[in-house]
Amino acid sequence: AALARNVEYGTGLIVSADGYIVTDRRNTQSCQVIVASGIGDAEQIADDKDSGLALLRVYGVRKLAPVWLADTTPQKAELTLVGISDPQEQDGARRLSEIKARLADGNAIELRQPVPVAGYSGAAALDAQGRVLGMMETRNAVLASAEPSAPPVRLVGADAIRRFLASNNVPLAAPIADGDAKASVVRVICVRK
Repeated sequence: AALARNVEYGTGLIVSADGYIVTDRRNTQSCQVIVASGIGDAEQIADDKDSGLALLRVYGVRKLAPVWLADTTPQKAELTLVGISDPQEQDGARRLSEIKARLADGNAIELRQPVPVAGYSGAAALDAQGRVLGMMETRNAVLASAEPSAPPVRLVGADAIRRFLASNNVPLAAPIADGDAKASVVRVICVRK
């Protein structure tokens, strides 16, 4: 297993104008401090090992653009992954960037070309119409095993995110205008000792 870095970067999706953010659970493990870049310090409210999700809350902020989750997730689709890559990959910047991919069997995500995905765990997975089908989750690749393993990059579907939010009493956001899903993407910074 890879050693955790002292400062690690991921991506999250704003799911409520009241400051709730959902991200990959791995982005929040063993963190002393969690920051939603440009918004403020975040507190981890909940996590779910089975779905791989973590719920964060930033207090005292308003007028955030919450993501609207698609009603269904197709079995196969062309995807655009929208995230904020690790600052080392973009010379210290915090720009949104996109990776073209394809949704395959078992919610596996196949990248169209080999690209660095550092910082992308938790990125929004958009279909061709710009709807958010879910969130990208990265896992450590299993190199040799007799057992079937989860794909190293997979989609956590909108249904799983909705169930996770409902179980934590976070109301779903009202729909936002087409094309605004990118405004819901935020960098998540984990600081460990």
